Amino acid sequence: KAKTKEQRIKGFREGPAFMWPDQKDLVLEYLQEHSTVNDVYWCPSMFEAPHRKPEYAMDEHALWADLDEIVPSEIDDEFRPTIAWESSPGRYQALWITRRPVLGVSWMGGENQRLTYYLGADGNGWDTTQLLRMPGGLNFKPEYRSENHNKPVQGKLLWTNGPRYSRSQFEDLPEVKTRSAEIRDIVESDLAAVDVHEVMARVKLRLSKRVREFLTAREAPKKGARSEILWEIERELADAGCSLVEIVAVVQGSVWNKYKGRSDERL
Repeated sequence: KAKTKEQRIKGFREGPAFMWPDQKDLVLEYLQEHSTVNDVYWCPSMFEAPHRKPEYAMDEHALWADLDEIVPSEIDDEFRPTIAWESSPGRYQALWITRRPVLGVSWMGGENQRLTYYLGADGNGWDTTQLLRMPGGLNFKPEYRSENHNKPVQGKLLWTNGPRYSRSQFEDLPEVKTRSAEIRDIVESDLAAVDVHEVMARVKLRLSKRVREFLTAREAPKKGARSEILWEIERELADAGCSLVEIVAVVQGSVWNKYKGRSDERL
């Protein structure tokens, strides 16, 4: 019923989290119940916790883009989408499915941002928590209803049989300038000056036994509470009087550093 963008934003609600593919039937039930009365969105990323946050993101299975007015059929065959749909009259979205799971394509400066910029798609639509419209779903925006006898317009699924991609097929896309490299250069010298052993000797007795055990662990679980444990460690180090640079130095050498190797590891 929202008539303005502000009302639509205020009325947005995160739906329930589902386990995929175990709860596929519940997903379909949810869509059947809501898609005829509400705008429904989904996120191409999957998460290890019931929260749509970057720190919980798992391996990805696709690249994506909010193409706006770029017609998918006019994209060069080199990057023909695997799945494409018209989300509203004259506006499009698409997926490029990967042959196997990949890590980090939606990170800053990664393949998803590079593909988005290369195509000229929505420059804000490449990030890990991006929402897309349901392919073939109804669009309730008032500007479209007013042109359609006050009825929502039906989205159109264009195709689902495009090629699947290996990560290497995106490696020649133009690089995207980000601030991460600049920030990394600034903190690198500060991190190098931190003596982790000295820091731990100073704060060890202020840390709980649980956190001390975490910091000496040799393995971390691949899934589950890894993000929560990382936050618990960082929180206790801060409470113990560690500076931000000291916290980064201690954590990055531990098994809980889930960002290891990422361009935004120290951000």
